[in-house]
Amino acid sequence: NRGYAYLKLSEYKSAITDFSTAIKLDPNNALAYANRGSAYLALEKYESAISDYSVLIKMDPNNALAYANRGHAYLDLEQYKSAITDFSTAIKLDPNDKDYYVNRGLAYLMLSKYKSAITDFSTAIKLDPNNALAYANRGYAYLCLKQYKSAITDTSMAIKLDPNNALVYNNR
Repeated sequence: NRGYAYLKLSEYKSAITDFSTAIKLDPNNALAYANRGSAYLALEKYESAISDYSVLIKMDPNNALAYANRGHAYLDLEQYKSAITDFSTAIKLDPNDKDYYVNRGLAYLMLSKYKSAITDFSTAIKLDPNNALAYANRGYAYLCLKQYKSAITDTSMAIKLDPNNALVYNNR
């Protein structure tokens, strides 16, 4: 419990220490791996986060969040194909989480797979019509495909939903 409290207080090094102790005492403590992975992710220690999420996935191969979190670490490491693989598994396990589609869409975007990115951002928008990030990123994908009217429509919606996002204005 203390490790989780440290995690919530953004005291990640202390959280890691407590979760590591919990893992030493009980190497099958899946929650400790999940939480330590989250602390590593917050500290941008992506390889360590990937390691913890990989152990967690071996313990619980149906844990969509573990795949998504590992995918996030891969995304931050610019290992986009690995990120897509993990987000795809997360989506298969939990097809109603909009964030999984947004993150996989971002990975596709970084690989210049704009049509696949648009498909994912569109699904995220269907799941959450107020998702400014999905509109903004889909607008950017349309811009890259030179579909300027669609780009303007989506970025305008993103601005309507999140008027303080300067990046969206640049893309419109």
